[in-house]
Amino acid sequence: MKNKQANQYQKTMKRQKGSSLIEVLVALFITAIGLLGVLAMQTTGLRSNQRAEFITEAQMLASDMMNMIVAYNAFGSPSSAAFNNLTSATDLNAVDCSGGCDRANQYAHDRADWSQQLKSMLPSGYGTVTYSNATQMFTITVMWDEERTGATGTNCSGNVEVDLSCYVLEVQI
Repeated sequence: MKNKQANQYQKTMKRQKGSSLIEVLVALFITAIGLLGVLAMQTTGLRSNQRAEFITEAQMLASDMMNMIVAYNAFGSPSSAAFNNLTSATDLNAVDCSGGCDRANQYAHDRADWSQQLKSMLPSGYGTVTYSNATQMFTITVMWDEERTGATGTNCSGNVEVDLSCYVLEVQI
């Protein structure tokens, strides 16, 4: 009887050979899927963090321009004429105002400084300012290449492959 039980035990053990290896492989597969999920979440988190940083920079740069417009308006300078159709990529030769500047040179200095900040703080940073006589409103647009795809369009369509990402601030003075 004992011999029969031992024989039965040996047959059972032969059928179960390799089952531990299969269990280990399944456990490793499940662990790998979990780690890939964690990696995907980390990548998404980093991308979202960078997007938030760019939006914050754009808000600060737009606010800086708004403060310049308000300052020029407060001192009797015609802000609507001075800042209308301003583009950060044109006409921006820096003026040295370390020893003091007249109003025209200070204006050129401020525009060049704003343009330099756009370029240094945002990838492919670009900005425009327009003024509408009808609404007496300034529209300050700060644009950047969020995905770094080489996009150059300025239509603010939301298509990051073609157009730059935009932050728009409208101010009525």
